[in-house]
Parts: sequence; C-alpha cells; structure tokens
Amino acid sequence: MGELIGRIKSLENAIEDALHKYELVESYADALAEYRRIKEELLAFSISESDPDSYKEQQRVLAYVLMREGNALRDLNEVEEANAVQELELVAAKNSGDDIAIARSLFSSAVQELTTRNVENRLKLLEEALEAFNKGDSVDHIMGAGWVYIIYSDLMNLDLIPSEYEEIVESCNHAIKILKPIEN
Repeated sequence: MGELIGRIKSLENAIEDALHKYELVESYADALAEYRRIKEELLAFSISESDPDSYKEQQRVLAYVLMREGNALRDLNEVEEANAVQELELVAAKNSGDDIAIARSLFSSAVQELTTRNVENRLKLLEEALEAFNKGDSVDHIMGAGWVYIIYSDLMNLDLIPSEYEEIVESCNHAIKILKPIEN
C-alpha cells in the first residue's frame, strides 16, 4: 500500500472515531465539524484520475465522510444542505467504483428522500440499493440488504407504501432473517 493510500485510510479511521465520539452520542454539531475537517484534509490531497488507485480510494472515503456529514446535517434539521451533500456523496461513490460505497450511497439517498416525502424516487433508490447490496456476500452487503427491508417496513407502517399488515410483518421478518446470522 502506498503512502498516500495509507494516509487516506487513516482519515477513514478518523471518520469512524468521530462517529463513535460525537455522532453516536448525539453531539451532531461536533460530529459535523469533525467530518468537515476530515473532508477538507481528504480533498487537499488533489489526486487526479491519472493515479487511479489513489483516486478511487480517495473517492470511496470521500463518499463515506459525505454520508456521515449528511447524516449530521439531517440530525441538525439542515435538510437543504444535507440534500446538496447527498448529491456529492453519490458522485464520489460512483467515482470510487466500490460496490459497497455505491450501495451505501444509494441507501443514504433513499433515506434522504424520506425528508422530502418523494415516495416514488425513494422506492427507486431503495430498489437500486438492494440490488447493489445483493451483489456481494460481505457483512456490509448483508447488513445493507437487511436495513433496506427495515426501511421498507417503516415506509409500509407509515402508510407511505400501500400494504397490508401481513406484508409489513413479512418485510420485518425478512430483515431479521437477513440480519440475525451476522448478529446485527
């Protein structure tokens, strides 16, 4: 692993640290500040597509930090800014070519759509995310697929997707069936 990729991976670890130190304890403003600091440091590398390995790694981690930034913004009720960040996240994920980054970003986009009540677009994004998660068998792939079914269940329960009670239960049970083996 090259030195630059190692530095990028250390920023990914810093994102995880900020998630646990700030976001998971609902200190969203602190989380947002840290995610933005990490994003600026990541972008300061000025990597071009002429170094494809470093570029793809930078874009993968950029998609991740943008996802975390968008989550913090949503938690702070900064919906318009979260929408703008979401668009950048999806571009970075696609630029990375990483299937998990793309699937997570599609899922994150669908969650972002929850704030706009755009049911049709939300469902399309969830379907794309589920398809992307189903392409692999890693824990991240499995977890992502399970969480898509949790969101489907929530949408059905809120009557945003027309469904019968049995369909809601079936969707919940499917999520449990997917997630239980990985203890999630």
